[in-house]
Amino acid sequence: MKYLIFAFILTSFKAYSFEGIFNIPDLELPSISDFSHISDPDDEIGGGWIGNGGDFYQTSQNIWFLGSETINYCIESSKDYPLSESELRLLVKESIGDWKAFFKKYGLDVKKIAGDFKRPRFNFLNFVDGKNRGINLYFKYNCKNAKLTFFFGRENKLITTYKKLATEHPFGLAIRKSYNHKSFINQGVVWIANFSEKREKIKHTLLHELGHILGMKHNSVFVMEENLGEFLSKDNKFRSNFLGQIETDSWWYRILKDKPLILSSRRGRRPHMLVACPDVTFKNNNRLPRSVLKMFKLGPNDCHRISLTLIGSSGRRNIKKRYELKIEELVSGKLFTMNGVFSPSKGVRPHLSGPGVFTQFKAGNRLVWKRLTLDKNLPDFPKTGVFSYRNVNFATKMTSHKGVVIEMYLPMVNRWWTLKTVFNR
Repeated sequence: MKYLIFAFILTSFKAYSFEGIFNIPDLELPSISDFSHISDPDDEIGGGWIGNGGDFYQTSQNIWFLGSETINYCIESSKDYPLSESELRLLVKESIGDWKAFFKKYGLDVKKIAGDFKRPRFNFLNFVDGKNRGINLYFKYNCKNAKLTFFFGRENKLITTYKKLATEHPFGLAIRKSYNHKSFINQGVVWIANFSEKREKIKHTLLHELGHILGMKHNSVFVMEENLGEFLSKDNKFRSNFLGQIETDSWWYRILKDKPLILSSRRGRRPHMLVACPDVTFKNNNRLPRSVLKMFKLGPNDCHRISLTLIGSSGRRNIKKRYELKIEELVSGKLFTMNGVFSPSKGVRPHLSGPGVFTQFKAGNRLVWKRLTLDKNLPDFPKTGVFSYRNVNFATKMTSHKGVVIEMYLPMVNRWWTLKTVFNR
């Protein structure tokens, strides 16, 4: 017998109204003193997170808005917030536009939740009311009947309580009512703390919280980094170059054909012992294993860049992928290319990923709870295969954690060499 698992989160909350958002009459909240046993939230630095009412735990990752109805939103800010009201309006509009471009890039803006899956068994599921729906990206600034309210530096009781319940001090929150499985339109709030005067950091946090609203999971793409607070707190030159961006050249949502992905070696001398390279996408050669330096005759005082490129597909349902792994030396201009064919790892059960909804669907005469997604393809990884260079073969496994992770066996020294993104420590 199958059991439905419920996660009861903040069950003492009643549904809240957006009429007079700072004086909510129908929201019963526990006293802040009730949470005095919780450690001081200012002791730690945290990132954005999402909250939801008592519900199936799977719905916490649901897209908030499906369909084509215009979603009105409103903006409230504190008097001491570093950006003016007009600047915040522009920032929210710009950030929504960035996410629209992202969904269009991967063809997710025109996809519907039900049907069109590469695996036919998912195509028998339909919405209970018979209406198929896609993600709703029609947002408009209008405080009348607003479904979404953005708070910058300003709080209400709901936000204050959620902050107190957090185990760490968040820079941002995205909070909604219990999921509406009929209209698929869910009221909610986004709160961005007054933590920085830099527009890029504020935008990065806003993009992260908007990502939750659009059904993006933590670590699904660069801006959804789970350790958001830690990332924003560190003054890292390389990372700061990508502030306010959804993707980077080393961490995408999916690997696209003929577009190189930048990787970094994880064997060699420690980074603090090395001289920085003039181009941030290049790394000191001493970060490479000695066996690799010797095989490719790379100079110890030069810099290198490693990139992975998807060349093409073959086989049934195009499940076999052809990749190129290139090592480029900065000063000498040397370029070495390894080629390989990779297939999905055996024994790994394929699953759907990407933004979607967990709700009740109709399967013939039955009703079933299932999570369906806008992305109809299976994840890029894990995959296994072999890279070849001249007469040497390198058994390789590709997985994903904060971008691509490549584990390559070096037969000449009987050791493994790991390549990751710079964001995966």
